[in-house]
Amino acid sequence: MMTTQRTEFFDVRRDQMVETLITPESLQLFQPWGISIRNLCCRAVAERDGKQMETGLLLESASSTIFVAVSSQLLIEFIDDLLSDLTEFHHCFPKYKGYRLYGAVAGLDLSLDIIRYATRRGLFVLSVNGNDTVRLLNDVTFAPRDFGQ
Repeated sequence: MMTTQRTEFFDVRRDQMVETLITPESLQLFQPWGISIRNLCCRAVAERDGKQMETGLLLESASSTIFVAVSSQLLIEFIDDLLSDLTEFHHCFPKYKGYRLYGAVAGLDLSLDIIRYATRRGLFVLSVNGNDTVRLLNDVTFAPRDFGQ
């Protein structure tokens, strides 16, 4: 296996590990914002009119959807890609038209700059700490952006 392929393989595996750690706890994390998750889908994929989109996690409540992008190493470009996907989300997932649409990023060892960048753009920020527990890094006064409007 070439070095580039090996690196990509391990990056995917790390991302899947983060996803696995976040999945069970994500059902409770958003309750301070009045969002009670009732359905969770890992790696939802949709294609419509030639446009394809894949989510890390897709969380659903009675009136809200949270698109969680998962990466072991969050970069600004990754956040920008999520913001772009959020603008196209209802085109690929028309089932959720009429739902409030929120975005979230999840990762390991997040820098303060990344946390600020994501928060200032209205995204929830989740982190896995050394005890394999997930924390929502947004303060309870945080007002997430509704990308569904």
